[in-house]
Amino acid sequence: MTKKQPINFDWHFYPEITFDATRITYPELNGSFEVIHIPHTVAVTPLNYFSESLYSKVTAYTKTLTIPSEMKNQLCMIEFGAVAHIAHVYINQTYIGSHYGGYTEFTLDLTPHVQFGDENQICVVVDSRETSNLPPFGHVIDYMTYGGIYREVTLFYRPDIYIESIHYETHVDASQVKRSYADPSQADRSHAFVQIQTTFNQSLAVEGYTLEVDIWDDTQLCYHAAYPISDATTHTAEVDLDLFTLWSIENPKLYQIKVALKHQDTLIDTSEKRAGFRQIEFKSDGFYLNGKKTILRGLNRHQSYPYVGYAMPERPQKTDADLLKYALGCNAVRTSHYPQSHHFIDRCDELGLLVFTEIPGWQHIGDSEWKAIALTSLREMILAYRHHPSIILWGVRINESQDDDEFYQQTNVLAKALDPSRPTGGVRYIRKSNLLEDVYTFNDFSHIGSNVGALDKSKVTPDVSKAYLISEFNGHMYPTKSYDSIQRRREHARRHFNVFDAIYKSGNIAGGFGWCFFDYNTHQEFGSGDRICHHGVTDIFRNPKLAAAVYASQQDEIPVLTLDSEMGIGDYPAGYIGNITAYTNADEVRFYKNHRMIKTFKRDKIGRDNDRKECNELPHPPILIDDFIGDQLMTNEGYSKSASETVKKLLDAGAKYGEANLPLKYKLMAAKLILTSPFTLKDGVRIYSTYIGNWGDTATTYRFEAVKNGEVVAEVMKGPSTHLHIEALTDTIQLHEKDTYDVASIRIQVKDTFGNISTYLNAPLSLKLEGNAELVGPNVISLQGGMTGTYIKTIGLSGPATLTIKVADHDEIEPVTLSFECFKS
Repeated sequence: MTKKQPINFDWHFYPEITFDATRITYPELNGSFEVIHIPHTVAVTPLNYFSESLYSKVTAYTKTLTIPSEMKNQLCMIEFGAVAHIAHVYINQTYIGSHYGGYTEFTLDLTPHVQFGDENQICVVVDSRETSNLPPFGHVIDYMTYGGIYREVTLFYRPDIYIESIHYETHVDASQVKRSYADPSQADRSHAFVQIQTTFNQSLAVEGYTLEVDIWDDTQLCYHAAYPISDATTHTAEVDLDLFTLWSIENPKLYQIKVALKHQDTLIDTSEKRAGFRQIEFKSDGFYLNGKKTILRGLNRHQSYPYVGYAMPERPQKTDADLLKYALGCNAVRTSHYPQSHHFIDRCDELGLLVFTEIPGWQHIGDSEWKAIALTSLREMILAYRHHPSIILWGVRINESQDDDEFYQQTNVLAKALDPSRPTGGVRYIRKSNLLEDVYTFNDFSHIGSNVGALDKSKVTPDVSKAYLISEFNGHMYPTKSYDSIQRRREHARRHFNVFDAIYKSGNIAGGFGWCFFDYNTHQEFGSGDRICHHGVTDIFRNPKLAAAVYASQQDEIPVLTLDSEMGIGDYPAGYIGNITAYTNADEVRFYKNHRMIKTFKRDKIGRDNDRKECNELPHPPILIDDFIGDQLMTNEGYSKSASETVKKLLDAGAKYGEANLPLKYKLMAAKLILTSPFTLKDGVRIYSTYIGNWGDTATTYRFEAVKNGEVVAEVMKGPSTHLHIEALTDTIQLHEKDTYDVASIRIQVKDTFGNISTYLNAPLSLKLEGNAELVGPNVISLQGGMTGTYIKTIGLSGPATLTIKVADHDEIEPVTLSFECFKS
C-alpha cells in the first residue's frame, strides 16, 4: 500500500554554497543556515523597487529524517511540487537526479541509497539564476521568476508494484443533457460514458491480479466493478453512468474515483482522484460546456505574492480562486504563463471556474536543449493536471512566440497523445499565424479606447472554421494604479467593458481573458519605475480597482453597485462631473441628491434591452446616469417638460464647454428658448448654481440605490466625510497547520463615513502582531490608493494571535485589531 509523508517542516536553508554545476558533485555548504519551512523563497523581497539579482543565485536545502525500518521492503520516492528553476537532488551525499524547469512537479527514487531505520539527509541544490538555458529564460521576461522550493515536498512509500496514475475521459451526448432552462442553478444531468485508465509502474506479468474500480458520490457508492489483469501496464475500464450530475460552472459536481489493485484477494495498492464528468467543445462560434454555449469571461493570473514571490501554501492559492469566482464574477482563468499550484486548480474544480493552462515561457524559443526541456515540461504538466475537470484547454505554444512549425507540431502531437480529450491552443500576438492547434488564442491589444473593443475574428485567424479565443487584452495598453486620477481609473474600467461588449456581440469569439487579475512585480524592461506592472483590475494585494467592478457586476450571487466617480468636484476641470456609469447587476438605479429622489435609471438608457438574448450581450451591462436634475425644473420652476429638457441640455453644455466655448448649436438652442419662454440668461446662472454647480456652496450628498426585482439590494453614498475608519478583510480567523504552515491574507482599506475607499490617502500603517503567529513582510507599510495588505503565518504553535493595524499620523482613525486562533495538528 502506498503511504504518503509530507516533509515540509524544519529544512535547513543555505543561502551561500560552493557548487560545480558542470560536475554536479555534492556542494560545499558554507556558513550558517536558516531553519525554514516549505514553501520557501530564496529571497524575501521588498514590495517594489527590487531587481532579480536578489533571488538569482544558487542555494541549498537539507532535510534530515529517519526512514522507518519497516519500510525496508518498500520503494521510497520523493516528490517536489515545484523548484525554481533547476534542482539537483542528493541523499546521504549521493547524487540521485536533477530536474530542469521551475513550474512542474517531479519525482525521484531514493530507494537504493536510503538507510532504513536510520537518519538520512536529503540535499537539494537550487539554481534560481535567470541565465539558465531553459524556459522561460533566454531573453527579457515580463514577470519575476523568483526561486526556491516553493511548492510542497512529499515522501511516498510504495510497494514494488503500484498504481502510478489514474486518467479518465468523459463522453457525453449533448443532445441528451437534461437541463432546467427555467432555473439555471439546477444541475445538468445526463448519461455519460467514462473511460478510466489505470497505469501501473510495471507490467503485471503473472496471473491473479484484479483491479477494482469504484465511483463514489460522497459516501454513496455509485459504481463498482472488478477486472482481471494480466501482462499489462495499463487497464482501461469503460463505465456507463446513467443520469449522473454533470460538472458545470453553476454546479461543479465532483465524484471520487477509487481503484484498488489486488493479487489473489491480497490488497497491493490503492489510488484515488476527484473527478468531474462534463463535455467540452470549442466550435467555430465559441465554447460549449455540456452542450450549452458559454462565453469565457476571465482574467489572467500570475502565481506571485508580495514579499515571498511564488512561495505560498494552500490557503492563499484557494483564496485567489475564491476572489476570481465570487468577488470578480469570473467564470474562467488563464494561468499565465505556466502551470500553477494544484491547490489553486483544486479550488477551481470545486468552484466551477474554467481554466486555460499552458507550458512555461515568454516570447523566446531557445535551442534544441531548451526545446527538449519545454517538451518535458509539457509532458509533466499534462500528466499532473489532466484529472482536473476545470481545465478545458492546453496551451502548447510559448506565450507570444513566433511560429516554429516543427517544434509546435511536436507539442501538439504530444498533448494529443497524453490527453486526446482536451483541445490545444497557443497564445500568440501575431495575426494569421500558422494554426496547428484546435483553438486560435490571440492577445488582442487593438483597443485604444476610441475604437471597437476587439478585432473581427476574420481579421485575426487564418481558419475561421476553428474556434477563436482572446487570451489577453488591455494590460500594458492602459496601466492604471489604484491611486491614479478618477478619469484614468474610469477609462481603465470602460476599456475592460468595451472589450467584453465586443466579444459578446461578435457571436463567434469564445471569450476573453483580461490582463490581468492583480498587479505584479516585473523586470526593469517592463512596468513602472517601481518594478511593478500596474495592469491588474486589483492591486498587488488583491484590493479592487474600479475596473474590478466591470467583472464583479456580471455575477448574480452578490449584489454589486459601483460608481465610476468619487462625485468630488475637485477631481474635474471646472468642477464638471459629467455623466457617470453604474456597474451593477441590479435592474435599475435610483438617484438621490441631498436626500431628494431625482430619477430612476435603467439599462435602456444606453440602448440596452431587458429581453437580452443569450450570448449576444453581457449579462449586466452598466447603467448610465446622465441627469442630475430630474423633474425639479418642472416641479420647482414651473417649466414645461420640453423646456425643462432644453434647459438641462444647456446647463450640461455650459458646464462641459464653458460659456466662452459653447458650440453654436447650443447658442441657437438658448436663443430659441429665450424667445419662446420666460427663460433668461440670469435664470440660467441661478438654475445652474442651484441644481448643478456646487463651487462655493454647501457640499452635496448623493445616494444611489441598486434595485432588483423591486427591492433595494445595494446602496452607495457619496458626500463630505466626517471621519475615516479601517476595514480589514481576512480570508480566515482560524489558521490550521497541517502538512505545512498556514497563511491568512489580509486586505486593508481605509474608508470614509459612507464606506467609500479613501483613494487619496497614502499614509503609513503600523502592524503589530502578538501571539502565536508571525508577519510575512514588514511591520510598517504604506497605503496606496487608500488600500494595502499583509499576511500572517503560523509558527508551529497553537493558541491566539492578534494583529493591530494603525494609521500613522492620523490619531483620529481608530486602530483595528483582528483576532486569530492558531491550531497545530
